[in-house]
Formats: sequence, structure tokens, C-alpha cells
Amino acid sequence: MKKYSWLLLLAGMLLSSGLVFSQQLKFNQVLGNKTFELGYEQVITQDQKGFIWFTGVNKGLHRYDGKKTTLFSHNPDNTNSLASNLAIALAADSAGNIWTGTIGYGVDRFNPETKKFTHFRHSPTDPKSLSNDTVTAILTDRSGNIWIGTTRAVDKFDPATGIFTHYIINELASYVSSADNVAGITTLFEDSKGHLWTGWTEFTGKIKKDGMGGLARLDQATGKFIQYKHDPGNPNSLASNMVYAVYEDRKGNLWVGTSGNGLQILDRVSGKFSNYQFDAANLDKPSSPPVSGGQNDFTSFITEDVKGRLWIGSMTSGINMYDPFLKRTVHFGRVSNDITNRYAKDTLTGFTDSSALRAFTSKDGLLWIVSRSKGIYNIDFSSTTVPYTPLNASASSFYFEEEKNMLWINSDSGLIRKNVLTGEQKLIRQDPRNPTSFLSKEVMSMVGDGEGNIWLANHFNGVDKFSIKTEQITHYKHDKNNPASLVHDTTHILFFDREHYLWIGTHKGLSRMDPKTGVCTNYTHNPKDSFGISKSHINDIVQEKNGRIWLATDNEIFALDIKTEKFQRYELSGGQIVNVCIDAAGIIWANCGGILFSFDQVKNKFKKFVTEIYPGGFDNVLGLIEDNKGNLWVSTSRSIIKLNSKRDAATIFGTAQGVQSSTELWLRNFKAKDGRLYLGSNKGYYSFKPDELKDERRPPILSFSSFKIGNQLVLAEDGTVLTEPIWKTNNIKLNYSQNTISFEFGAIDYESPGNITYLYKLENYDEEWRDLGTETQATFFNLPPGNYTLHVKAINSDGAVVSKSIAIDITPPWWKTWWAYIFYGLLVILAGYLIYKYQKNYIVKRERERTQQKELAQAREIEKAYTQLKSTQAQLIQSEKMASLGELTAGIAHEIQNPLNFVNNFSEVNTELISELMEEVDKGNTAEVKSIATDIRENSEKIVHHGKRADAIVKGMLQHSRSSSNQKEPTDINALADEYLRLAYHGLRAKDKSFNATMHTDYDATIGSIQIVSQDIGRVVLNLITNAFYVVNEMKTLRQAQGDNNYQPLVSVSTRKLDGKVEIKVSDNGNGIPQKVLDKIFQPFFTTKPAGQGTGLGLSLSYDIVKAHGGEIKLETKEGEGTTFIIQLPDSLA
Repeated sequence: MKKYSWLLLLAGMLLSSGLVFSQQLKFNQVLGNKTFELGYEQVITQDQKGFIWFTGVNKGLHRYDGKKTTLFSHNPDNTNSLASNLAIALAADSAGNIWTGTIGYGVDRFNPETKKFTHFRHSPTDPKSLSNDTVTAILTDRSGNIWIGTTRAVDKFDPATGIFTHYIINELASYVSSADNVAGITTLFEDSKGHLWTGWTEFTGKIKKDGMGGLARLDQATGKFIQYKHDPGNPNSLASNMVYAVYEDRKGNLWVGTSGNGLQILDRVSGKFSNYQFDAANLDKPSSPPVSGGQNDFTSFITEDVKGRLWIGSMTSGINMYDPFLKRTVHFGRVSNDITNRYAKDTLTGFTDSSALRAFTSKDGLLWIVSRSKGIYNIDFSSTTVPYTPLNASASSFYFEEEKNMLWINSDSGLIRKNVLTGEQKLIRQDPRNPTSFLSKEVMSMVGDGEGNIWLANHFNGVDKFSIKTEQITHYKHDKNNPASLVHDTTHILFFDREHYLWIGTHKGLSRMDPKTGVCTNYTHNPKDSFGISKSHINDIVQEKNGRIWLATDNEIFALDIKTEKFQRYELSGGQIVNVCIDAAGIIWANCGGILFSFDQVKNKFKKFVTEIYPGGFDNVLGLIEDNKGNLWVSTSRSIIKLNSKRDAATIFGTAQGVQSSTELWLRNFKAKDGRLYLGSNKGYYSFKPDELKDERRPPILSFSSFKIGNQLVLAEDGTVLTEPIWKTNNIKLNYSQNTISFEFGAIDYESPGNITYLYKLENYDEEWRDLGTETQATFFNLPPGNYTLHVKAINSDGAVVSKSIAIDITPPWWKTWWAYIFYGLLVILAGYLIYKYQKNYIVKRERERTQQKELAQAREIEKAYTQLKSTQAQLIQSEKMASLGELTAGIAHEIQNPLNFVNNFSEVNTELISELMEEVDKGNTAEVKSIATDIRENSEKIVHHGKRADAIVKGMLQHSRSSSNQKEPTDINALADEYLRLAYHGLRAKDKSFNATMHTDYDATIGSIQIVSQDIGRVVLNLITNAFYVVNEMKTLRQAQGDNNYQPLVSVSTRKLDGKVEIKVSDNGNGIPQKVLDKIFQPFFTTKPAGQGTGLGLSLSYDIVKAHGGEIKLETKEGEGTTFIIQLPDSLA
């Protein structure tokens, strides 16, 4: 392996450079000129739309679109035709116009859109006209100026003004022409810095190095030429004054071609020329072609191709090409007067002429060569040849031994073993005398097991295991007495799964063999098993990532779940299913009847694979395989197709790329571990790494060619919707009546010879792309107003796609414009407002009348209701009074009943005791009499006590029901509170001398006087303070009884002015009020004092008095700590 490694390294370097002549350059004769039907001495150029234009003396102007030529010639009866067929100069400007120079008839400007010729002639009376009517050279510079060389001067034409400016070369301007001698400009060239270079000479038929002519650079600032002439005594001067070609290469070298053996580089700084003359013994540098010795021999053109190679043409000596990478000059064509036949007629490259007049590189990178007599050629440098190895035998399947670089090929001649490094081959075929040799020539499938064996599926003789080392065969065949043998001897396909079982597809079923033991597990058709396999031939086997085995049969595809051993069936229509393939994304691909199908996992079925570019799909499919980058390679009978990883683009390699036609049906394409693909065919095989196929083919040149509104062709003229030619237009604005439109378009492709197909889609109108086939027109009828974009795609026979778009804006009529709708909206609003106002006035008037009637009725009803209400109110008041009186009476009765019961009971007891007393008196029992008298006395005291209690209740009720004068008067609330605090304290001290308490006051002096009924509020304050003194006294007694003598009774009274209110607080540090009785505290007759010590009317009376003043009374209490009563009166009373 090591001894070949340097060869592989060198080969890789040469392939990566892309400049090795692994294939001979091929000159394709595009247009022949055997009978000079194209004319001779043609000049060639290309316009903005991609058309190739060329002239031919005596034949006029030609346009070529890759398929046909169109001639524009002089017609003496038509002024709108070419001025003369003697056309010798040509150029295309940026506006798409074609400029043609003639002999004696000036220069013409042809507009391909309007088909109009504009003639420019010399006028002796107009100094701004053309300098001479014989135009020999034309150039369009980067600024859009047109430079025209005549037999008198160099003219610059300004398209904006239509004025010719003349730049004079004195030698040429003063030259006197004759019938035999003519002088003129031979070439015009603009270099990378915008400098204009020109060459001129005398056309005498004889070479005169020091004759009239030379090279010049125009100084546009001064309008003068800086000239370079031949100096016989200076070897670094111009080689000859007969200058025919000037060119600047990509390195900035300025090349000059002259007559004779003249090829030079000008050093623009020093003004010195370096010579590159032909030297047959030294071909490692650029040079002009060999000198023919003829009088008309000169360097006709100098140019570079897209690979950077320099091409030098001559009038009589063919073409030289210099490759700077290989540093080698190669000659093409023949040399006139080659007596020694050293430069024989070139039959290998296709260029057979000695005269190469012009060269031109088109937009697609093709180099065009104009021959004087043989026509026009082009050279395609971008085409890639798919590496092909001929075998004179079909190659249907492959196996590669990586460690030995040994390729095994299954062919119809036998098994071929090939060393890919040395090319050494060996054919292993059937030997009838050796039972361990092949049993059949028809090997349908081949697969290696990685253990030194190759397994072969024989069409009619089972399966063979071929030992690579011993070249011996082990046969595996069906044995009807052994159910673990091969299911059938007619085998089609072999496949090793991930567990290294060998799957064998036969005519009668499927076998899974253990290659170590030869034992088979067989799957055959069972009509009773709906999850079984059919009885069709099995043609291909693959395995999914999840382990499922997919089988391609004649009519169906089956997926086998190995765990359940159940088959799922998928139907396809179209023919025999030959291949099945699973890509890296898990998509299953199938070749059914030569049609490519893919599996739709969502719909769980196979469908014909189509793309936006290929709506018809792919047919004549022979084989499938995926490379390491996810590209799917499809072998067909006519081409090899690469579907990209996204499956939305295809590259087609056809005849031009070396792909041969094939009819072999059973192709088992193979991918080696290094990613190299092996694709079989009828007479050999293709072998390549996908990255090696550097496809530099370019897509066609697509442009819009015409535009119609209705049936009327629209041109870029004043008053039309086009301001520029349709091919330059990006947006068209139309009105609503211009809504039936059509576009014509076309793609030009000089590389791919097949047909170009077209698709189009009108965005915002079409849902899908429309397939036009080879048609080139899209028409739309009655488009509604709106914004659209027309997208057009062109696809050549290689699968290259180019697209072009144009925006279309159809404006609506004025009554459908946005401002019209705003106006409509305003009208609707105004109408609505007027209607609203009318209806409102009408409704208001009607409602007013209705309201008046209702008001009268309501007034009567109100009066009636008022009367009833007064009666009802009186009844309610009386009812409430009676209810209140009832409640009050019930309360009074309940409260008085207790002391009265005591009075009655004790009175009855006393009556009985008096009777007993009298009896004891009669008995003279003095002691008993005294005892009974004592009881009577105690009972009488109790009668007195309960009588006083009843009296207190009655007095309290009288006080509760007593009505005050309700006369409010200004009262000092602070003085009132303080007065009743003292009064309460001293009243209690009078009853109980031992009573004592601390009094704390905090009066707000800012309150002043407030409007109250002082007697009533005083009663409330007195009641609250009296209760406070009572509870603190009870608390003290309780604490003393518990042995606590530290308790100090405290009663606080405070006033303050709040926001909108006057507040009076009475607080104590007694035992507090239990939470469970808080809701009852202001109810009449409810008291927390022991029985007989309170009536329960004080707080109820206080509550009513405060409410009568518009205020409220509330309390805050905490058991064991004390209670605070809060009175809040409105400050409006102040």
C-alpha cells in the first residue's frame, strides 16, 4: 500500500486543482460555415439577455439563441433595416442595443425590442457627426459611452446627447486611401483603470513592421494620444506597427498582438515591451502561434478563459493556449504553409481551421472562437465527466475490500477482481469440471460478509459462498426434506442485517440464514395469514433504523417486524418494484416500474416523488443509493441524477458528462467505506467520490422578452407603462382596465443541448406552480386589482434552475381606491347622522307627547296612591306603635313581675305566720311568738325591698318614655362631661363612704360649644360614668377578696374633635364585658349586674338619645382589662 501512496497523493492534488487535462479540451462547432452562408470575418458579442450576435461580411447581422439563428440584413426597399451587409464591427451596450459598423455606410444602432435601426452617418457639414462612414471597431465602456473606430479617428458617442466627439490620430487622419491601400483603427480596449487603448494600421496586404500604425493610449483630459511605435534599433519597442489586439489579463499585464510573430507585454510604467515569440523548443511560456510565413499572418486576438488560461489566436496559424498552472503552451488547429506537416490537422479537439479571427467569453463561461471559414466554435470548461470504467460486460453489483484496495465486480461474464491501485484484473468464471466453481452465470446479487467471503445469489441455483482466499465455493440450496434449508433456489437479492444474519430474497419467499451454520428461518406466503408475505418475487431488501426489514417484490412492498414476525403491506402501481432504499432521514425510496417513489410517513403510503421543479417526477430509474452527505443518487437509463439532501434540487449528469445509455435492470449500486460510489451499467461502471464531481455548469440565462396588454404589444416608449425594456423592468404599474396581460420569456443555454422547460406562478393569485413544458408564455385574464409578483423558472436538461420575477401592481378604479372608500365612509356616517338626527327628533317629539300623557295619568295615580299611602302610613304607624307598646309592655310586665311575685309570696307567708303567731299567743308560748314575729319582720323587710325595686323600674320607664323639649342649644361638651363625672362620683361616695377611684380627664379645648339637647346628652354621659364607677368598684371588691390590694380603680373621660365629628370617650379598667353578650348590650332590660341591682334600661335609653342626635354609640372591651364607650356626634351640630 505504501508504494502506491505517493501516486494517490499526487492524483488527489491534481484532481483538487481542477486544471489537469484529465479530459481533452473539446471545440464544439456551434455553427458551420462551409458555404460562407454566415459570411466571413465575423465579429462576435453577447447582449444583456444572453443572445449571441455576430456579423459576417456580405451577410449582415446574426442573432443566435442556442437553437437557431436570426438574420438581420440590408433591404434596399426598407429604411428600417441594416444599412449594409458589409458589417465588420460589433458591440452591445448596457441598454440592450446592438451597434454594427459597416464599410462605407456608417454605424447602426439596433433596438431588438422595437426592431428599429437608427443610422448614424458622416456629414461633412456637421462636425459632431461620425468621423467616417467606414467603421472598423466598436467598444462600449463601463460608463456607457460608445467608442467607434473609423478610418479617420476614434469617436466617442454620448447616448444622452447624440453627439460624436472626435479624437484624432494625426497619422491616420492625414492618410490618403486608395483602391489598394486602406488604413484604420483595428482594435479598441478599456483597461482596468478606465484607460482607452487603440491600435491602428495600414491594410496593404504586405507586412511592414515600421509602416504606418501603432499602439496608443488616450489621455481623455487632454484629448491626445500617447503613442507607441516600432523602433528597429530598440528590441524593447513595439514588435510591429501593425497592431491587431490589446488585452489586459487578471494579473494586470497588458498584452499586445501585432503582425508576424508578435506577442508582447507592455510595462506601462517604463514603456518597455517584453517579447513572447513562438519557440518550438521552449513551450513553457506563452507565445503566439507558429509563424506560417504568409503575408496575412498576425495575432488576431488575446483573451483569458474562466480558468485563467491565456488564448492567442492568429490569422493563419491556429491558436495557442498557455496554462499558467502547468506552465505549458498547447497549440490547436493547423498552420498554413506547413510543408513539414509538423502541425497536422487537429482531429482530436475538433478545431480544424488555421484561421481564428475572434474570441469571446460569454456570461456562462464558454469561450467562443470565430473561424474564418469553418464557422463558430465554443469550449465548455465547466462540464464534468463522470469517471467511467469500460468492461465490455455489465456490472450489476460490487464489493470492496478496503484493507486490500480490491474491488469485486459482479458481471455477466463472471466475477471480476480488480486492484484499484495497479489496475490489475482477474476474471473468475464457471468451470464445468470443478463442482466448487460457480453453478450459474446469472448472479443477481453479491455481498461481502467482512470475514473473507463473498456471497452470491444465483438466479436459478441457490446461494454460493465464495472464499476470497481459496476461491472455493460453498453451495446452499433448497432441500425439501430440510425445513431449515433455503426456501427456494431461484434467488434475487442478498442482504446482511445489523445482527449479521443473511437475508435472501427468492421467487417463493424469504429466508434468514445464520451464515455460521447455514440454518434458515423461512417466510412464505400463507393465504390464511393477513399479516404474511405474498408469493411475489423478492427483488430488494433493506433494514430500517428501528430494525424493520423492508422488501421490494414484483407488485408490493412489505415491512417485516422481526419481533412479531408480521408483515405490513404497501401497494404501488406502475410496474415491477426493483429497488428500495432508506436514506439518512429514514425516508424509504422505491423504484417501481422505473418511476421514483417515496414513502409518506404521515399518510403511511408510497407516492410518486415530484418536486416543484420536476412536477412530472423521474422515470427510467435503474438504481438508488445515498452518499455520506445525504444526496440521493439515481441511476437512470439515460443519466445519473443527484438529488440534494433537501430533495428540492436535482443535478443531472447526461451524455455531455460522459454518462452512457443503459438498459440493465438489476443494478445494485454500492458505497464503499470511504464514501466512493460504484454505479453499474451495461458495459462498465462509474466510480467516483461525490465531492470529486466539481460541477461548474451554470444555469440558463432567463429574461422576459415581451409584454402585452390584451393583444397589444407594449414597448418602452413614451406614453406606455414601460419606462425601460421589459427585460430590464422590475415593476409594472397598471390601471384596473389593463387587467388582461401576457408575458413572453425565454431562457438561453449554450451548454446543455436538451430542451428547457418552464414553470410560472403568479404570487397572490396562483396557489401552485404551473408547468408550461417548453411553452414560453403566461397569460392572465381579468386580474382583480392588487399587488402580484410573477415568478418564472427555467430548468435545462441538466437540472440547472434559474428564476426571474417581476412585480405587477394593478390599481383599482377611483371608486375603489382607499380614498374613495374613506369618502364613502364619510357619506355613510353623514347619512347615518342625518337619519339619526331625524329619528331622534321624531322620537323625542313622540316621547314628549307620550310622556305628557303618562305624566297626567301618573299624576292622577300619584294622587290616588298618595291618599292610599297616607292611610297605609297611618295604619303602619299605629301598627308600629302598638307593636312597640306591646314589646314595651311585655318587657315592663316581665321586669315588674319578679318583685311583685316576691311581694305576693312574702305577704302570703306573713299572713300564715300571723295566724301561727296568734295561735302561739293563745298558747302562751312566748318564745315561739318571738321567733315567729322575727320571721314576719324579716319578710316585711323583703316586701319593702322588692316594692322599692318595682318602684325603680316604673320610674325608669317613666324616664325612658318622658319626652324632652327637643330644644337644642349651644352647650360646652367639656363642661357637661366634667360636671356629670363629679356628680356621679360624689353620688356613689354618698352611698358608700369606702368607695374611691382615680378620675382622669382629657378634654379637647378646640371643640367649643355644640348644638345638643344638654339634658338628654347629660343623662347619657351620667349613665356611662355611673356604670364605669360601678364596674371598677366591683373589680376592687373582687381583687380584695382574692387578696390583691394593689388594684387601683380608674375612670377616664375624654373629648376630641375629629374630621366631621365630636367624640366623647368613657373608659374604665374593670373586668370588661364578655364577647357573647355584646350584641345584647343596648337592648332594653338587659344588664350584666346581679339581679336587683339594675333595670337594664340605662344603655338602651342612652342608645336612643345618641341616635336621635344623628350620632352613634359603640364600645371597645377586653375581658379582664376594661371597657371604653365611645359617643360620636356630627360636628354639623357645632
